[in-house]
Amino acid sequence: MSKRLIPLTIDGPGIFGLNTQQAGNVLPVGWATKLMNVTYDDVGRVASRKGSRRLTTTTIPAPVKSIHEYVDRSGSKVNIFAADNKIYKEVSGTITDISGSITTPTDDHWRFQNFNGLCVGYQAEHDPIVLATVGGTFADEDGTMHAGSTVLSAYGRTWTVVDSTLYYSDLLIHDYAGGSTGSFDLSNFWPNGMDEATALADFNGFLIVFGKESILLYQNADDISNMSIYEGITGMGCIARDSVQSVGKDLVFLSSTGLRSLGRALEAGTMPLTDLSAHVRDSLIQAVAVGSSGIIIKSVYNRDEGFYCLSLPGAGTTYVFDLKFPNQDGTWRASQWDYAPTAFYYTEGLRMLMGTENFLTEYKDYLDNNAVSGTGGTTYQLDYEGVWNDFGEEVANAVKIPKSVSVLGSGTSGSDVTFKWAMNYMNTYYSRSLSFNSVVPAQYGVATYGVSVYGSSGGFERSRSQLSSTGQVMKSGIIVTINNHPFALQRIDVLAKLGKLGI
Repeated sequence: MSKRLIPLTIDGPGIFGLNTQQAGNVLPVGWATKLMNVTYDDVGRVASRKGSRRLTTTTIPAPVKSIHEYVDRSGSKVNIFAADNKIYKEVSGTITDISGSITTPTDDHWRFQNFNGLCVGYQAEHDPIVLATVGGTFADEDGTMHAGSTVLSAYGRTWTVVDSTLYYSDLLIHDYAGGSTGSFDLSNFWPNGMDEATALADFNGFLIVFGKESILLYQNADDISNMSIYEGITGMGCIARDSVQSVGKDLVFLSSTGLRSLGRALEAGTMPLTDLSAHVRDSLIQAVAVGSSGIIIKSVYNRDEGFYCLSLPGAGTTYVFDLKFPNQDGTWRASQWDYAPTAFYYTEGLRMLMGTENFLTEYKDYLDNNAVSGTGGTTYQLDYEGVWNDFGEEVANAVKIPKSVSVLGSGTSGSDVTFKWAMNYMNTYYSRSLSFNSVVPAQYGVATYGVSVYGSSGGFERSRSQLSSTGQVMKSGIIVTINNHPFALQRIDVLAKLGKLGI
């Protein structure tokens, strides 16, 4: 008498995101232990990230380390970026050196801000620089300046920090002498008595000063005579200037203990700050420690597609956090990309610009380093691995013999798709090739978050294969070569035969 087949259904693989904190445990099937080159579509499915298209044909001699969209007094816009100790602008694919008369920089981690028609740039141990029109070139700023490590344009002034002093410029004038200029001695207000300022932000009517181990919130920054400390937060700070992003009702930043949200804490009136990266915390912190000193860590908030990227060039990886459907515990669904842009910027025109492989690129298409013309480029792999699963409490101790799998996903024209599985907590995977129809899947549409639901006709199909091997617990996964077309994963169904009871 043949033994009955039991099903294992994974509806919405990876729907909760990456969980490296408990990767060795039996977890609900919605978690993933590997999510590489993944984002989420508008209904929460695991989907392939986009690629990168070069904006210029010219190879830049060194990595791009900062990008900015400058808008001058006339409303004209231009993309500027810093690399090779120079500053360039990009116009219709042509790059031009606009370093002008600035003192030759020794690095390219500029923090640019638009201020009253100007573009001002700051980085540690450098004189501030200024650009007056999109057709001009940069110059060292005249007047009384401070060589701050960052700059913020807010409340009609520019703000910068040097050591433990917060400076503010004159109203609508980029100068730090005379008029209504002034400063605050942060050492008098740090909750622990002393800290090192790393970043500035304007959020919900507060001027935020981040230290490495504490945070100061100033109120009434629009009225200098009444500006005062609203709150000082101790035991938590920001370790990377360019990790700070305003994302809707949140202000997120990288702390020494993971990705944190200041906005939620302010809204709730409670501390400590929300740990958005709780399910990948240890792996994230380890990646930060691999040569990713604070200044080289970059981030971007893609508000159209609803995700926050944190690039760690020292580790060669990017952590991506999806905001569209937070987990019930308040964390964001995490995934990873297998490359680490050296700069990011999100423009008013909803374009995500990046520095990748010594090129200025745009997050676009489904090949990496696509040429300006849209030709060439390299493929990359979406790699999903689920969690260890015992097929349910009723049969948890029984040996399972996987017999078949059915995968529901978007067909990928001419791309390799592989189903993989492992048994009994082993790192060795079995694999089977899956055959989808060679049809172009329904394209993503442009929606609230950019990538929308795939079309209902011809976009999704099932692919089946026979399986083998035995064990009490099983982990399954999918590898897809992304080759000029997107992919999304809807469901995995496994049928297994019950064997003898295990120990």
